[in-house]
Amino acid sequence: MKELSRQSLRMIKNIIQEENYTNLKGRIDQYLPQEEANVFAKVAFSGDVGIWFGVEGVNYNSFANATDTEKEEIAITLEAIKESVRNKLRDVIPSVDKLFTIPSTNEIFWYRDSSGLLRVTLAQWGFRSNSSGSPVDVIDVLIGSPRTLSQCDVVIHFSYSDGQRAVNMPFILGIFGSKKNCETNQAGDFVLGKIFIHKKFTVEDDAGAQRHEFTVEQGKTYFVTFDRYTKYSVEIKNQFGEKKPDFKFLIDRSEVSTDSDGAFVSEDTLLTSGKRVKVSLLSGASECVFVLSPDEDDNHFVYTVIDEIRVPPPPVRKVSFRLLDKDGTPMPDLPFQIISKDGKVIDCRTDSSGVAQVPEVKFAAQADYKVSFVITPEYQERLNHIRNQKQ
Repeated sequence: MKELSRQSLRMIKNIIQEENYTNLKGRIDQYLPQEEANVFAKVAFSGDVGIWFGVEGVNYNSFANATDTEKEEIAITLEAIKESVRNKLRDVIPSVDKLFTIPSTNEIFWYRDSSGLLRVTLAQWGFRSNSSGSPVDVIDVLIGSPRTLSQCDVVIHFSYSDGQRAVNMPFILGIFGSKKNCETNQAGDFVLGKIFIHKKFTVEDDAGAQRHEFTVEQGKTYFVTFDRYTKYSVEIKNQFGEKKPDFKFLIDRSEVSTDSDGAFVSEDTLLTSGKRVKVSLLSGASECVFVLSPDEDDNHFVYTVIDEIRVPPPPVRKVSFRLLDKDGTPMPDLPFQIISKDGKVIDCRTDSSGVAQVPEVKFAAQADYKVSFVITPEYQERLNHIRNQKQ
């Protein structure tokens, strides 16, 4: 333990005579939160000497070494602590007000914690000097001294760029020349407490990328807005649910393309209130709007493209002609003509089976036609040759 003060009990007088001070300190530690309990230094007695100890590892300063501004800050701190301790202990320690009696300001020690807040520790608490003259309540005199400093309550309200309150969000508070990791409450606020007017403080996101600086003023409201980012994907499918890889389309009028899996994945996108993305074809047609969420799992969108379906033309209806000789044998590769009554001619030729397929559209409805062909000696010779080969 770190010794703060040592004094002969002949030089000071205990004013809570009904209490054992060691046990009293134990009850103080039991009923007060640690920060307030540490205001009263731990005490030990060795013969007629009292020794008061502070917390190990704390770099205490004496009241005499404080500046005028720091002394005023000590007085303000003691005033708040005295009121708080009185409310908490008056039912369990009736002599609670006497705890704040000390022989002199030499028994006031102070330091700043990791967040820069001033903390006070009292040695020889519950004792008064044995010197002659009327006793003086050192702390009450200090509290009642004229002040130039004033304080006001500071509450910081946090939100994101999309307008949502920043609930349970970690951030970095900079005040009194140091930085501290903090977190907002379930309302998205952080209660900084009573801070001196004109004191500056900063708020940064936990990555230190976004920083806000404030100066404390009476009646001022403190708002912090941090940028919030998200990602989204757009999957392109046709009307049959088939993915469309390497498909070009527009997002917010900028041309993009799907990957080999038929999807486009965005980079980090700043969220604003009601942030939306507009998806359309390259022509700007078929626009679809998607609303972004801070939760990336909710930002998987599907955009449907209607593929053009090519309907095959109906089959061409044909009229078959089979030419046979007088023996009923097919006549292959034979040119012939189909002649209408009004003299229109359709030139045709049979295939290897003696059949010719003529599109139906070449014939007029209800019209009469005749077939005309000539068997030349050359064709007859060729036909005989074909037939001989088959035998």
